[in-house]
Amino acid sequence: MRECAFLPFFLGALGLFSGCALEVSEEEDPLEGAVGVQLRVIDGVPEPLMLVPGQRYYVQDLHFRALQFDYPAPDVVDWLAGHSDFSTLDWTGLANLPEHWEDEGLGAWGAERAWLGAAWMLDDYAFTLEVLDESGGVLGDPVVLSDDHFVMPRRSVLSWLSGAPARGDHGENTGSYDGVLEATSSGPFTGLVDDVFLVEVFAAGAIDGTAEVDISSVRGEASPGVAVTSGVPVALGQGATIQFDDLLALGTGELTEGDRWIVRCDATSGEVSQPEPGTRATFSARAELLFLVPATDTEVFEVPADASTLHLNLIERSYEFPLSLEPLPDAYGFGLAAEVAVTHPAGNSVFQPGDTVEVVVTLEDGAGNPLHSADGLPSYGEFLVGGPEYSGILYADLGAMSEPCSVFGDCRLDIMEIEVAGPKHLSRTDHGEGRPGYLADGATLPDFGIIYGGFGDPSLWSAVVPNRASVQLPPDAEPGTYVAMLKAGRAFRGERSYVLETAEFQVGAAEHTSFPSRVACDVCHAADGAMERLRHGTGNDRLCVTCHTYEHGTAGEVVHIVHYYSPLYPVRRNDCTLCHVAEGSNSRASRAECGSCHGEIHQDEIGLDPNPYAECGSTCHVDEPAGHVAVQRL
Repeated sequence: MRECAFLPFFLGALGLFSGCALEVSEEEDPLEGAVGVQLRVIDGVPEPLMLVPGQRYYVQDLHFRALQFDYPAPDVVDWLAGHSDFSTLDWTGLANLPEHWEDEGLGAWGAERAWLGAAWMLDDYAFTLEVLDESGGVLGDPVVLSDDHFVMPRRSVLSWLSGAPARGDHGENTGSYDGVLEATSSGPFTGLVDDVFLVEVFAAGAIDGTAEVDISSVRGEASPGVAVTSGVPVALGQGATIQFDDLLALGTGELTEGDRWIVRCDATSGEVSQPEPGTRATFSARAELLFLVPATDTEVFEVPADASTLHLNLIERSYEFPLSLEPLPDAYGFGLAAEVAVTHPAGNSVFQPGDTVEVVVTLEDGAGNPLHSADGLPSYGEFLVGGPEYSGILYADLGAMSEPCSVFGDCRLDIMEIEVAGPKHLSRTDHGEGRPGYLADGATLPDFGIIYGGFGDPSLWSAVVPNRASVQLPPDAEPGTYVAMLKAGRAFRGERSYVLETAEFQVGAAEHTSFPSRVACDVCHAADGAMERLRHGTGNDRLCVTCHTYEHGTAGEVVHIVHYYSPLYPVRRNDCTLCHVAEGSNSRASRAECGSCHGEIHQDEIGLDPNPYAECGSTCHVDEPAGHVAVQRL
């Protein structure tokens, strides 16, 4: 018997969900002794697996993805539909959600957009998995699984732009052919005021007079279709010139349509400045067909000692996962658990404002065996090399981080992080206005300075990673209960595990304070869809506001996106009373919060607070978001 007892979790809004979970009696555990395995097919290539011979496995999740990075045009999604492994699927009905823009700094903008509604996203799917020997013979019975065997089957498409010169600008493909474009002064800049010239390739081709550029000035002057010849200065105006050198043009001697440069001229010095290195705008997209979080009635299969590959058949395509079989090390086995400890001041169980809090973490397998030495965690180099004896502790995956770090991405999931936050009673969604007295500070393990520094100094990657971090409390820290939190992951013999563990400590007062109860996730999240089985492995929904801040999408934005587009949300989308249980808990209106479902709010109106998280209730939306059923004030 199945019961619909949950709502989809993070990112589930963009897919379909089975919505039903198997009721299992306390005496029965169909997965006892079996281990969940993660299968990934990225751009048609299955990732190799290291498994344990004789071990019983089940599919924990299956990631089927197609990626296209650095496409030369905004229609990158068309490439997915026409040329990727998703090209055989029906893309009719595809529509996009409003874009989410973010200032990348240095004059560049990035945007991301989710796409919904394609016919293939609305279908149910099944796949077959077989264990094969070296000759291709099938070992054991095939495993046949469908959407009904997973809590969160998900289908989604995301596209993103990086390096746009302005918010809302999609058509640019800027670049700095380093060394190609040189500012010269066949005469000093003679303008009376500073000027900025824009040089854009109008006609691609060799710089022998074939290629042409358009030249314009912020003061309104324009010279369209100017031919470009190697070594010949091109007049911009006001006495400024530039020239192209075909020997340095990426070895091709050609210019590409869409590239552009900015040249600044300084009236004070009378000189032409070097053209600013442009940020090349890139268009990228990702399509996903995912099966996540198995129900407890999923099928189990064994990997015999003579197994060679796992054969997957999905959407009428076949893939083979190469297998390497390794026994379990003597030191540890499957599973992941964490302990978090806080070192208290000598002779005092209560920290004071300004004190330094040292957080120590210990990672163990499911049986309590340590996954690292007493000296610290494995080095970053050990993580990169891996191997049969590596304990599987996960650090930052630089490959995953090349994708956008956003409410739609997984780029931070493998990063090990320590966070100190509090006091608990002041916890609330971060609207970019500061949370009075609320501290949220921590560190990554290893520090990103070590990760990136290792490219120039490999010795950094061979050093032991400390299993601790120190956070100084602010001198005005509010009294109450604080939380030290660890987010960690492990990939070991096919199993991928995540844990989020906490330790509490007091600051300024011994009296315990609690998180405010404003939403009720467990109204729907139960059985196989319980919060503890999803993503971070914790049932404490109040921890979300600590890490999901306004910089990359607040916890409120993420949750609204997920549930607004979920087909399983059981009431009308404008009825907030299902989740919001505290009086007035949905009374705040902001363009960011409302825009998580409705797109850009008042985007063309002038005079609004530029902060998208600013409170709108003091002006128009006094009591509640317009048109929504609010939790009434008592």
